[in-house]
Amino acid sequence: MHSTSVRFNVLVTTSLTYLIVLHAFCILYSWLKRLEANPQATVSFGSLVSLKKLPNQLGESAVVTFQLDADLQSMWNLNVKYIYLYLVAEYSSPRFRRNQATVWDRYVERGSSSFSAFPFYNSLGLHNFVDTLRNASMIFRLEADIIPFVGFVFHTTLAETMEIQFPLEYTL
Repeated sequence: MHSTSVRFNVLVTTSLTYLIVLHAFCILYSWLKRLEANPQATVSFGSLVSLKKLPNQLGESAVVTFQLDADLQSMWNLNVKYIYLYLVAEYSSPRFRRNQATVWDRYVERGSSSFSAFPFYNSLGLHNFVDTLRNASMIFRLEADIIPFVGFVFHTTLAETMEIQFPLEYTL
């Protein structure tokens, strides 16, 4: 018959082939389920809590509140490990045409797939060290990354606010 090393080689090769085919089916299933997903989300700007100049000429800082209402149940399937939600503030300045800052983020696990509408504070902060935030017009956008067990990370934009104008003067 065949030697032990040949039998072991056949066993490993066959197992790896089955594993690759299984992963390919899992990735295809995930991609098809992502096309069917229709998450419902709204994000709205609450208020500007403060806009202040940082000490020692280090820039400016803003604290805002926002309302978030999201139902992410349709985004879940067998291959989703967790969903990473984050809120991006996008604005333009005299020096740079497009600035983006992540002002809030959260990992969503399978048990908590909906958020009710209560005010959130920007936990990561909105800081500008180069230009000014005064009189800037901003758009807040809720985005999500779907992190699978096997396969590629899917990125999607869930909701966007209207353009918001910041004041000309600092607040406390």
